[in-house]
Amino acid sequence: ATAGPVPRRVTALLSAPAPATRLLPRSLACLLLACVAVSATAVLDAATDLHAGIEVAQGEQGQHGQAAFGDGD
Repeated sequence: ATAGPVPRRVTALLSAPAPATRLLPRSLACLLLACVAVSATAVLDAATDLHAGIEVAQGEQGQHGQAAFGDGD
């Protein structure tokens, strides 16, 4: 009576669980990496805009020798 379906089920329940898939942690890691990349891009763009705004406020010349406000027309 030790080889019937019930003892096998009990043995299966008491044995070590099957190894979990790594799909969820990998997906979360990829999502986190994508968020970090987008955030870094946004920060770089904001820093560039801030720098350009400071140059405009100081009245410095643009990259092509024109005034920042377009006064070189």
